[in-house]
Amino acid sequence: MKKLISVFLLTCMFLTITAYASVPDESKTAEDTEIYGVLSYRINADNTITIVGCNKEAAEVDIPAEIDGRSVTGIGDYAFRNCDNLKSVSIPSSVTGIGEGAFEYCYELSAAAIPYGVKSIEKRTFFGCESIASVTIPDSVTSIGQSAFYGCIGLKNVDIPNSVTCIEKYA
Repeated sequence: MKKLISVFLLTCMFLTITAYASVPDESKTAEDTEIYGVLSYRINADNTITIVGCNKEAAEVDIPAEIDGRSVTGIGDYAFRNCDNLKSVSIPSSVTGIGEGAFEYCYELSAAAIPYGVKSIEKRTFFGCESIASVTIPDSVTSIGQSAFYGCIGLKNVDIPNSVTCIEKYA
């Protein structure tokens, strides 16, 4: 009888934990996201802006340095992921961080100029960008993350400055 009660209690605990784990994170809801043209963004705690998404049909994107008087300082993780039609993106010098996989699977993206101030190219940033032919990396970058340019079969030119001291595998 004790074993039966123990099994029952363990099953109840497991189901409770599983149900709790499937509840979505309420700290980042769609209500926190605002729209500016083809871009989606979030306002950070320090009153700056991070771009978190883009209309998947956009072909050319010009990220502004400011939106409503707030400085655009980041491109979030996977912000442009799977933007199949994206051919070019202009990133302002106000951007100091580009998140993991930010341009992953942007098959038509042909070039990227990373602004001065960005310290690292995170993992998978340009993963699978088959059309990208050249990338300009500024002296502010010190590291290139794992698989940052993996699958960029059209890549012909990458100028890596002396400031880069760490290049992770498959970069």
